[in-house]
Amino acid sequence: MANILHQENHGAALAAPQVGLNKRIVVIDYMNEYRELINPQILESEGSQLDDEGCLSLPGLWGKVWRAKTVTITYKDRNGHEFIITRENEMARCLQHEIDHLNGILFIDHLQEGDLEDSSGRKIHVKKIQELSRNS
Repeated sequence: MANILHQENHGAALAAPQVGLNKRIVVIDYMNEYRELINPQILESEGSQLDDEGCLSLPGLWGKVWRAKTVTITYKDRNGHEFIITRENEMARCLQHEIDHLNGILFIDHLQEGDLEDSSGRKIHVKKIQELSRNS
């Protein structure tokens, strides 16, 4: 998964379901932090933040998504060691985004009509994209 992530120019993280693996694994290489997370779970979250999100699964689409400002998660590494970490701001957003993937949720599922744009700033119909993503 790390090799696939590093092939993408703007990828910060990748969840196993994005590459057809039915596993609860996430690889993150973002903000000078590399982690392989097995079965990550959010233990606590607090605050809120609104910012743009995109996704390797929906290239060229962006939307403003509300996320918790701070999250504490638990996960195991590839050797079975358990970790608990707390992250805030952009890294908290990244963790929440990837854990959503493991739960079958895309960032567009958090959007309302009119909140999704393509890379040129043109508004995209969220409901149509949501329907397409469910049928693929």
